[in-house]
Amino acid sequence: MTRQINNKLSHSTMAGHDITQNYYLQKSTGCRLLNKVPKPDTDYVVRKSEEEKITNAIKGNNIIQIYGISGSGKTELVKKVVSQIKDFNCFWVSCEKAEEISLYSVYNMLGQNFNLLSKIDGTKSLIVLDNVFSGINNVISEFLCAKTCNSKLIIISQEKIFNSAISEKILIDFMSKEEAQQIFTDSKFQDNEFMSLFKKLEYHPMTLKLIKTYLLEEDNGLDVTDFLNTGRLVELRDSELTNSQEICKKILGDYFCQKKEVCMLLSKLDSNRVEAGFLKQCIFSEVVELTKRGFLKLEDGYYSIHDIILNSMKALVKEKPQVVQLVYEKEIMDYLNKENENRTLGFYTFFALHQNFLKDVFQTCANSQMKILIYNSLLLFSNQKDKEIHITNINKLLKNDDLTSYYSIKLLIEKLELWVHSGKKEEKKDRNKQAVKELQDLLERDIDSNC
Repeated sequence: MTRQINNKLSHSTMAGHDITQNYYLQKSTGCRLLNKVPKPDTDYVVRKSEEEKITNAIKGNNIIQIYGISGSGKTELVKKVVSQIKDFNCFWVSCEKAEEISLYSVYNMLGQNFNLLSKIDGTKSLIVLDNVFSGINNVISEFLCAKTCNSKLIIISQEKIFNSAISEKILIDFMSKEEAQQIFTDSKFQDNEFMSLFKKLEYHPMTLKLIKTYLLEEDNGLDVTDFLNTGRLVELRDSELTNSQEICKKILGDYFCQKKEVCMLLSKLDSNRVEAGFLKQCIFSEVVELTKRGFLKLEDGYYSIHDIILNSMKALVKEKPQVVQLVYEKEIMDYLNKENENRTLGFYTFFALHQNFLKDVFQTCANSQMKILIYNSLLLFSNQKDKEIHITNINKLLKNDDLTSYYSIKLLIEKLELWVHSGKKEEKKDRNKQAVKELQDLLERDIDSNC
């Protein structure tokens, strides 16, 4: 314990360290620049007409929008086309749930703010903004004002954007019957019962892939007749549902009944991308099954989950009021302990994406040590202007704590740092002395208790 206190003292404010250096992730736009352009899925379905439209649009225009309903295959099509482009430097930016978008401020895989426009200045570059929901007019203005005459901008969104600067807008509709048949090459799926169902679903790409994954589970032991008569398929075939998310809920239904806790965990995460290490720590055995079923996809150190699937899980959780408690507290605590110690890339990416999730766990968990551990982490990404709020919160957390654990002591030091910096200029010297005295007293108590 003495060594822990000394180590913390050597990095404290009193040694000239400013806690505000830790806040560089507090105000990112939410847009994340991937290390590399993601590859299309291994089961990618060739859609020649749409691929040609996108390719020709890139050749003849500087700003292009690809839009269409969720699950129609927009992102996969752009991945495929971009993977074949050789004469541009390509940058892929994920904008999921970003309330603000700026090419001057995306964050890289280290969570650091990054000026993308300075990177493409005067070069022949292609920027892809995926999952755009808002703030696009600002981005278009930035792109037009910068030196981007040799560059291209592709915007992928669900809604059509009305901006005259977008010179080509391409609607991605559902698949044709011939394209859908690429998914179901097995002869068992050529039965009229299947084709009738697929037609009813209007050949919606995401839904068809989920149905195929569900029907082809290796351990279900069904033959062709069973496929056609299985309760789930009959329910899909005979239902009046045409909404893709409602159908996805039905496909998820069996898994949800078996794995309510897993679905609860995923539905609580406030991002479509989850740092791979976190999921492997919490639900290692389930990750394989989730990937096999097509619910999760591993790419670039993350497991991604499609909007339709995530929203379906959230809807199922909401419909099942008996699922009220998040489990995996021990696994979450083990992950936070490990990542707080090592401060790996996974630590920063996880906290950058899932602060709301951690705040929710903090509010609901009863384990005081877990609360202290989470608050230690949240401080790194919180607003430095809220010093008084943090001081009050930390005092409450440590009120009945014996200050013997590493993270309790660490939180005390963080509080003292905040307290020193929240004072007026003329008060800081005295506050600094008081903070050092409090830590010295703690150190002496620790020494006495070990004698």
